[in-house]
Amino acid sequence: EASALSIFETKIAYFKIENEPFFSDICSVVNRIPKQLDDDKNMAKGIHNTTSVFANQCNIKLHDDPINYYGYEDDQWIAVRKQVNLALNSAARIYLEICNMSFLSKKELQLQDLWSVRYKEGDYQSYHTHPGAVLSGVMFLEVPSQIQQTKNYPDGCLVYLNDGIYDETTLRLNKCYFVKPEVGTLIIAPASVGHLVYPFKGPGTRTVVAMNWS
Repeated sequence: EASALSIFETKIAYFKIENEPFFSDICSVVNRIPKQLDDDKNMAKGIHNTTSVFANQCNIKLHDDPINYYGYEDDQWIAVRKQVNLALNSAARIYLEICNMSFLSKKELQLQDLWSVRYKEGDYQSYHTHPGAVLSGVMFLEVPSQIQQTKNYPDGCLVYLNDGIYDETTLRLNKCYFVKPEVGTLIIAPASVGHLVYPFKGPGTRTVVAMNWS
């Protein structure tokens, strides 16, 4: 099930994926990633990373090909990752179709990166875009219950931001849009659209998997 939300000329798509096998596969591999990572395996510790340094951010290896950075994999993930790649690439194609992005419809987008992020109280994601990618996405695996309470808005929200100027070549927004995280939801948007994540207060973990297509 997918629907498109029109924000002037830029479109963000919601996919309800809680019943899809690939969502279960991704939840499973993230649960097997250690809760505490060595600094050289935690992307949040890297220079210029936009995740707060106390968060836990880990690359998930997408292919058999060697990479020059750490990427988590195990036998269970290796057995299913091809199917996960196919499912997420299909979601990207559906995004292009339902959003009528004809200028990209002939491009064979492929999943480029996949990584998990675990946020605890006070963790955040500062403003950034995803340079080098065409589309970016995030799926919500775990959401603390207090984030859903209206009185705590906008704690834990994903926010697509503007700089007051709409530009057709970069697809920048000319308004802001807040996404309240919901388990089992995948959000896809142009990678050039700036966004950030608000911190939250209280117990629990806000767990997401983010991705890029190019």
